[in-house]
Amino acid sequence: MTKQKDLTQYLQLLYEQSNEIIFFLDREGKIIYRNGASYEIMGDDVQHQLDNALCHHCEGLTDENHLVTCEGCYLYSGANDKVDFQLFMKLQDGTVKPYSANYQTLSYEDDIRVLRLNNISNQMKTQQVLHQKMLTKHIMAAQEDERKRISRELHDSIIQNILNILVEVRLFKYLPADELSEKTEQAESLLNNLMKSIRNISVELRPSSLDDLGLLSALRSHFKYIGKNYGMAVLFESNIEDTRFDTEIETALYRIIQESVFNAMKYADVDSVDVTLMDRGEYLEVSIEDEGGGFDMHGSPKGTGLGLFGMRERAEAIGANFSIKSVVGKGTKIALILPLKKEEDK
Repeated sequence: MTKQKDLTQYLQLLYEQSNEIIFFLDREGKIIYRNGASYEIMGDDVQHQLDNALCHHCEGLTDENHLVTCEGCYLYSGANDKVDFQLFMKLQDGTVKPYSANYQTLSYEDDIRVLRLNNISNQMKTQQVLHQKMLTKHIMAAQEDERKRISRELHDSIIQNILNILVEVRLFKYLPADELSEKTEQAESLLNNLMKSIRNISVELRPSSLDDLGLLSALRSHFKYIGKNYGMAVLFESNIEDTRFDTEIETALYRIIQESVFNAMKYADVDSVDVTLMDRGEYLEVSIEDEGGGFDMHGSPKGTGLGLFGMRERAEAIGANFSIKSVVGKGTKIALILPLKKEEDK
């Protein structure tokens, strides 16, 4: 009995003195009890006596598709199981801070629930710093790989063609007139090949059509290039026509689609890939889908993994929801939903 009494006293002290914010709620979401730590959010606000009182101070929770949303709120969805999630609360001083939340039914008989909140501002700052360092490391590695690739192409293609042309030109002065015409044609052919190589490298770095004509034209040109040079058909469907978007958006979408098609060509072992780019009014919808070999979503990615990492980062940079689904033996689908404003709406 003494031990039980001590435990009750300790739990009471924990409830009163803990930095953890604790709310006891009834079935309507009305706060029955709250500890002293909750005053940093509510103070003496009488709204805590109302139904759904927490809604007056909650800015939303975080799920897989949204940083902040009220959709599917656990507090008023009738959920009975124990759940852990993250939400944002507005404090008395007007600042908004992130909290880790634990919500569960404490008594099924009385339908009493408990919500416990822990401020995770410091942890999130640490994670952001670590994420930034990791991102910088990945970017530097990707840039170095790209420099190596361009260096190899310059050496193996451009420089080699220049050397061949130089040899042909030097022979001109030793050739009789009847052979000069033939050698000139050969040199001209080499120059044409050189121009094609330079143009291909230029397009890969940044296609001029993306700036001059827009996203749709740039994608069509790229898919035509893929079909001609690699033999893979890109089945493209779009309704954006001549619509222009922010330069940042057009660049990000182009690179994400380009990388997705490249991955399908390199890893999926398919003859075709489906690409759709549709304006749905309130948002832009993009999907890249193949019926290739797929991969294990829980295993290590094929290659370095920088391609998927870069696509996700580009999507986040423009505020898009990025998802990827893949099943071994059944293919891969990359999808992107981008809420947007067109230039004429600005």
